[in-house]
Amino acid sequence: MTQAGNVMKTDVLCLEPDMPIDEALELMRQKNTISAPVLNDDDTLAGILVESDVIKMFVHPDMGGREGATVADFMMVGVITEDADSDIGQLSWSLLNHHFRQVPIVCNGKFVGMASRKDLLRHMLGLKDKEEDEEE
Repeated sequence: MTQAGNVMKTDVLCLEPDMPIDEALELMRQKNTISAPVLNDDDTLAGILVESDVIKMFVHPDMGGREGATVADFMMVGVITEDADSDIGQLSWSLLNHHFRQVPIVCNGKFVGMASRKDLLRHMLGLKDKEEDEEE
């Protein structure tokens, strides 16, 4: 059976907890991404910064605002992950059951990539191999 590691993307924007929030938001804008994993120095997952959490920052000024804020101030912690060797049935369940658009993939506790609904659908439709052939 196909594993999560076979459908994930490894070229992912990763942030650091102590990065200024404005810098992180600008990187996310440039990469046109809705979320970014936040990694510790040892490549373990500290959390994830999601666009909806950032929007809350603007809607609820009592959250402290952006001045001097870091990614750690706004990231979600206790993130649900999938192992790289999880089968795509488990990956599908995580994405659908938790209403996620994407989920971080880990191997031996270290972050290795992100798998999205779109990645999974591409794989199921056989488009992943075609896309890789076009990139070569």
